[in-house]
Amino acid sequence: MGGDFYLSRKITENDWVIMLCDVSGKGVAASIVTAMLYGITRTYDFKKGLKAFVKDLNALIFETFGGDRFLTGIFMLFNEETGKMIILDMGHSYLSLIREGRLVKISSDVDNLPIGISEDLTPRAGVMTLEYGDIIMTVTDGLVEQKNGKGEFYEMERMQHIVKVNSDCALEDIRDTVLADFEHFREETPYHDDMTFLLIRYPHPEEDDF
Repeated sequence: MGGDFYLSRKITENDWVIMLCDVSGKGVAASIVTAMLYGITRTYDFKKGLKAFVKDLNALIFETFGGDRFLTGIFMLFNEETGKMIILDMGHSYLSLIREGRLVKISSDVDNLPIGISEDLTPRAGVMTLEYGDIIMTVTDGLVEQKNGKGEFYEMERMQHIVKVNSDCALEDIRDTVLADFEHFREETPYHDDMTFLLIRYPHPEEDDF
């Protein structure tokens, strides 16, 4: 029973909703919130926009748990025709852009609260335009807070390096390389937490590798 949740869904001819969320805590309580997330995403009309979804989700979580449970998350609305991506970072922060084998800083002064902490939430969004071949990477903290036998953390920079040097490979191959490196690093150390990451590539029109 875990508290990580991800979604990638095409909602119009050109628009995708993509999200990665991490619920606070572990066990049954976290899995209940995850189940609520699954339910609302199955029925929600995302044509209302990401901000409306996040506000409605916040109201549901806060009314149910009174601020005792919350979640962080990256919520994205992507248009594959224009490359425009709207991003709501709700207290999560683990978001990277790899472009032509380089790590590109995502500049934003947007600082949103996690979902479910406050009854009143006014989310602010950032906007960026992807270029063909760009890779967006986001993770939950179970990966970057994992320790090995020496007490060292599996840091975000390590994963970013793997994605950079393998950015020309298929996403499935990059995923497998990251997982193999993570397991090699962890060795016999118990898993710290749920571990989820998303890799999203903006393919050239003649490709099909989203």
